[in-house]
Amino acid sequence: MANRDDDHQDTQGTFRGAMNSMFGRLRGSVLGIHGAAVQCEAGFPEKPASVEDAVNGTEQGDSGELEEATSELQRKVEHLKALLEDRAALDAEAWRVQKAVQHQEEADAEKLMELLRAHEQSYAVDLEETKAEIEARIVLRMREEQEMLAAKYDEQLEALEEAYTMQLQHAAAAADTAAQQSVERAILVKTAELSAVHDSAFLKERQAHSQKLNEMQLEVDALAAAWSYDSRYKRTSHAAHQLSAAVFSLEETLAGRSNIPLKEQCNVLASVAARLDDPLLDETCKRLNEITLDAPTLTQLQARFKVAARAGRVGALVPENSGLWGYALASVASTLSFAGEALPANGARSEAAAVLSRAERRLDEGALAEAVAEVRTLRGPPRALCAGWLEAAEQRLLMEQVLTTAKAEASLAVSAMS
Repeated sequence: MANRDDDHQDTQGTFRGAMNSMFGRLRGSVLGIHGAAVQCEAGFPEKPASVEDAVNGTEQGDSGELEEATSELQRKVEHLKALLEDRAALDAEAWRVQKAVQHQEEADAEKLMELLRAHEQSYAVDLEETKAEIEARIVLRMREEQEMLAAKYDEQLEALEEAYTMQLQHAAAAADTAAQQSVERAILVKTAELSAVHDSAFLKERQAHSQKLNEMQLEVDALAAAWSYDSRYKRTSHAAHQLSAAVFSLEETLAGRSNIPLKEQCNVLASVAARLDDPLLDETCKRLNEITLDAPTLTQLQARFKVAARAGRVGALVPENSGLWGYALASVASTLSFAGEALPANGARSEAAAVLSRAERRLDEGALAEAVAEVRTLRGPPRALCAGWLEAAEQRLLMEQVLTTAKAEASLAVSAMS
């Protein structure tokens, strides 16, 4: 409808422009004719005052000039009449064109009114349709908002139920914890009483046993003094060489260059230490009983620590009471971050990751003792996840300490025999 109105307005504008141009040309022609008539009137000679003056003038001039002037005047009068007739024709044509334009404008005005009425009716229909569509959209939007409010209310109700359930569970857990603490306190009191009784009895028995050992020691010392120097020298020399061989074999096993079981090496070293009658070496070999597995090599510890450190970083990222989902999210976060970087804001977790990074650097440098000292500072899940590696590393350190002590004792024994 808007396009039809625009086309009609463009047509009317074009028609009016053409009419105005035609009127302009007619007006110019009329003005030109009027100007020519004025010029002709200005060129006419003044009329004689009387016939006598004309006769007198004629008598004074030549008769030929009078005839020429008369014919010239007649030609000008004829020309003027023609101009006046053309002007009258142009005025009539202009009047006719003006009437035609007026009739055309009236017809265009009627058509424009009809178009406006039709446009108004079409606009009213479109307005009703648009109004109905908007009302339908409003109703649909209100229904959607009502459904959203109902869903939100259901979610809030469910959240309140879950919160109430959690409060009940926390209350039950607190009651269980209080009861358990009460029982544990009673057990501790009873244990302390029994421990005091046991310690008193053990002290008395130990004093009696020590007295018997002292008596036996005097007898053993007397028997040992009876042995010959040569026998003691041979036994000590043989034990010193056996100690050197055992130390070398143990060193090869720790370096991974020997397939002899570590437990067998420890038993041999303890047996040789017992024959040397060296208190320091005896105490050192007693520590070998704490070793339950083969001590790993430094390369194996480095490889195992990478796995343990990765698990420790994941454990440091797991929130408390988060379950399996928390562990999964922590694994993803640990995979996306670098060691020691992009850590969470929690101080304990950041400290755990930093400790693991320092321990890994110490281990790469070959400083096993410093790496173990760093790992011992861990707490919580990271400490639990690194417990296996820490046990293996401590056994390795223990074996290195035993090996160092045994080397020193073997050197002293061999030097004493020289």
